[in-house]
Amino acid sequence: MKPAQVILILLGAAGLIVFGAVIPKRVLNAGNLLGLFVSALVLLAGLRLDGIRRFFAYCLTRGAVGHTVMGMLLGAVGVIVVLAVLISCRMAAGMRVPPKAGATAIVLGCEVRGERPSRALRARIDAAADYLAENPKAKAILSGGKGSGERISEAACMERELLARGISQDRLILEDASRSTRENLVYSAKIMKKQGLGSDAAIVTSEFHCYRARLIAKKEGISAGCVPAKTPLLYLPTFWVREMLAVLYEWQFGI
Repeated sequence: MKPAQVILILLGAAGLIVFGAVIPKRVLNAGNLLGLFVSALVLLAGLRLDGIRRFFAYCLTRGAVGHTVMGMLLGAVGVIVVLAVLISCRMAAGMRVPPKAGATAIVLGCEVRGERPSRALRARIDAAADYLAENPKAKAILSGGKGSGERISEAACMERELLARGISQDRLILEDASRSTRENLVYSAKIMKKQGLGSDAAIVTSEFHCYRARLIAKKEGISAGCVPAKTPLLYLPTFWVREMLAVLYEWQFGI
């Protein structure tokens, strides 16, 4: 077996393991579905590398039509790779933009399981508590409505957890109508304007989510830095890939 085949097979197998590992944890979304699909293609390419080489060699013997087919295939792969690298770089840079000192925190909601915060939401609550402790004059907008399977709103869950961590009630503002990241920022921007909180914000969210959240915030007139909450390594590849798709959608269709 040739070295290129071994590398492709190992990469494909590793991808299947990484993206499949979260399925028993009740995580199945566009991120790991796409990851599993691409990993399977890479594995198959490794197993059938000689056949792929023969196909391209055949295309080269078919004149303009063959060259066009080969160019389209290679071009499509190239565009996908370039987009993936570009979006990942933007996402990585987005989580490294610090907020201004004392900026209003906007804590973005995440899944509540019954009345308890999910692992991701708990990480955001912890990051928010640290930020508010370091900025004792800052207020926080807790943004998140009540979704399917949630007994209380995400905002109410965050409020309860932050109160238990010693954050004063008068520093917490609930926004419990939003159902998406865009609504989180749109409704929070209205609250900031209504209450005279200025336009500087510290968006508290998962690290992979920082870039898109800041992108939407900018469109709403909010000058935002980010307070990134850490995602467990097991889940990060799946949610990173899902967020890449969301960023691409925002670039194309975000208002």
